[in-house]
Amino acid sequence: MYQTILAAVDLSELSLAVFKQALQLTKFCGAKLILLHVLSSDEEGFPILATFPYDHFEPTLAEGYLESWRQLEQKGLQHLKTFADHAQQEGIKIETLQMAGNPGQIIRDLARDRAVNLIMMGNRGRSGLSELLLGSQSNYVMHHAPCSVQVVKVPVPKLEPLVATANLTKSTGN
Repeated sequence: MYQTILAAVDLSELSLAVFKQALQLTKFCGAKLILLHVLSSDEEGFPILATFPYDHFEPTLAEGYLESWRQLEQKGLQHLKTFADHAQQEGIKIETLQMAGNPGQIIRDLARDRAVNLIMMGNRGRSGLSELLLGSQSNYVMHHAPCSVQVVKVPVPKLEPLVATANLTKSTGN
């Protein structure tokens, strides 16, 4: 079955669902789990270096950017550590990695280089113009990965039925 499972997580709530499913499958198969977080510009909280069309560059801008970058790195590493601690308590062999770059390409390359049998990742639910402009990482990985890919969908909230009442009797006007 599966010997090595790669679970790609980010800092979103969906990552918990990806991790839980990966943990269950890894445990069932007796596989090794690789947990990957990719620092990318489309992730929430990614620092943006402000640039201006001036001849002068203010060094404090770069310092602020670097500090924001360090904070994002630490947040990602802490996220991975929390997941890894839980996996180790369950007796799962786990390796955590944090890399920077294009998530789809990094996931594809890591899966190829580590002989991964299954990639598990989330789906942000982008469609239409958003998907056209920003792309879909899960779509890219599904079409370029050297192995099977399981996409964990964003949970759709349960809608309660809408009940409306109306008085349909004719008023007599008295």
